[in-house]
Amino acid sequence: MKCIIQSLRMRVHKWSLELIKERIRKCYVFVLLILFFTACTINNSEYTYSITNPKKGWLYYTDNPILFSVNVKTNNIEWSSSLDGTIGKGNQISCTLSEGKHTISATMNNSIIFVNDIQVLNRFNSNDVFVYKINRCEQNIYLQEGTYQPVIFSLKGSSKGTDFFINKERTIIKKAKKSNQKEITKDFSISKNVSNLNLIKTKKKSRNIFNEEEKEREFFVLNTNNQLEKPHRILSKLISSGKNYMLWAPVDIELDFVAINQLINNFEQIIYPRTKEIFGEWADIDLDGKISILLSPSLNDEKKAIGYFNPVDLFERNIDMNSDSYNPYSNEMDIVYLAVPSSDERGSFGINSVSATLAHELTHCITFNQKTYLHILDGDEEREQEELFLDEGLSHLSENLCGFGISGGNILFLLEFLNNTSLISFCKEDAYGNEDTTGRRGAMLLFLSWLYDQSEDGRAFLGKILKSENYGWECIGEAFGKKYG
Repeated sequence: MKCIIQSLRMRVHKWSLELIKERIRKCYVFVLLILFFTACTINNSEYTYSITNPKKGWLYYTDNPILFSVNVKTNNIEWSSSLDGTIGKGNQISCTLSEGKHTISATMNNSIIFVNDIQVLNRFNSNDVFVYKINRCEQNIYLQEGTYQPVIFSLKGSSKGTDFFINKERTIIKKAKKSNQKEITKDFSISKNVSNLNLIKTKKKSRNIFNEEEKEREFFVLNTNNQLEKPHRILSKLISSGKNYMLWAPVDIELDFVAINQLINNFEQIIYPRTKEIFGEWADIDLDGKISILLSPSLNDEKKAIGYFNPVDLFERNIDMNSDSYNPYSNEMDIVYLAVPSSDERGSFGINSVSATLAHELTHCITFNQKTYLHILDGDEEREQEELFLDEGLSHLSENLCGFGISGGNILFLLEFLNNTSLISFCKEDAYGNEDTTGRRGAMLLFLSWLYDQSEDGRAFLGKILKSENYGWECIGEAFGKKYG
C-alpha cells in the first residue's frame, strides 16, 4: 500500500512539473508575440512612404515611357501630374509625359502623401545631339527620320575619364516601333464590347454561302496594318469540308496543297480532338458542328499576325451607324482566320507555325464561348471577355498541349520572358509601357504550364477556369484551389 501511495505521489509531482513547464512556455510565446506586434507597430509608425520612381532631379524625355512606383504594397495609389492631370492608378505604372517641369503627386485614400518634381525634355527640339540613357546591354531607342552619327560615352562611371565610341553615319528611314516583339506575332488580340450586339436569331446551316453550287461567298477580313480602316472584302471558295470544319480560300490564288493537306490532317487528327477534350466546344451558331477556317493572303502580305479570331462574327451584322448594336463587318459564323501556309517547315508562315496558330485561335474561339457567349445566351448582357493576359496564356498553352510548342514557335515566347524577367509583368504593362507582348505571353505560358503540371488533374484545372464566373487571377485561384489575394 505504501508503495502504491509513493508511486501516485511521483506521478502527481511529475504531472505538476509538466503543467508548470507548459504554462511557462505559453507565457513565453505570448510575451514574444506582444513584443513582435509592438515592434511592428513601432516600425510602422516610423516607416517613411516615398516615391521610388521617378527620381527627383533626374531628366526624362517625352518619347520614352517613365516608370512610376512607390514603396507601398497597394494598388490604391492614384498618380497625377501638374501638367498632364491624372496619369494612372496602381503601385507601379508606366507612361509618357509632355514636355515641361512636372510636379508628380501620388495619392492614397484621397490624401496626397508623395510629391516629386521632375523635368521632361523633348530631345528632338534640337537638331544637334540627342542624349539617351543606356541601362542595359541591349536597348531599343526610338528615332525620328534623319541621318545620325551614333556616339556612346561614359562619365562618372567605372572609367577614369570620358570614353567615346563613334560609328559611321546611319540613315533612319522610318520610326522604329516601340516594342521588343518580333516583326510577325502569333496573332493580335481583338477585345470588343459585345454587350450591345444582337444575337443571331435565324440559325440554319450554311446560311452565308452566296453560291450554293460553287460554294463561294465574300468575307470581311480585318486590315491588320490599321484596324480603323475598312476591312478587306475577299471573295472565297470552299476548298475542303469535313465533319468538323470548312476550309475557305480566295478564288484567285494558287495554293500549296501539300501544306493544305497537312493543315487539314493536323486539324482532324490532333487539333480538333485535343482542344475539344481539354477546353470544350465553340459556339456553333450555325448548328452544323463545323468551324470555318479562312486562309487570307492579306495576313501574309501585311506581316502583322499569322491568324486571329474576331468575336463580333458570332453576332448579327448591323449596318445602322445610329444603332447601339452597330456591327457592320460581322461574317455571322463560327470562324478563325489564318495566313496561307507553305510546306516549308521554317518561317512564320510554314506549316508548323500555321498549324500552331490554328490551335491557338480555335482555343480563343472556345474560350470566348465558354467564358462569355454562353453567359450572354443565358441573359447576362453585361458579361465581358476573359482578361487578355489569361486568354492569351490559355491559347499558347493549347499549342503546347497539341504538340506544337517548339515547332510552332512557343519556345521563342519563353526565351523572351526568361531573358527579360525584370522588365516583364505577368498581367500588366512592361517597363516600357507595352502590354500584350511576346514576353508577357511567355510568362503566362510558363506559369499556366506549371499550374497544369502541379494540379492533380491538369485538364480538370483548365476546365474549372473556363467554367468559372470570375476572370483573371481570381479565376486562376479558384480553379487551383488557392484564393487570390
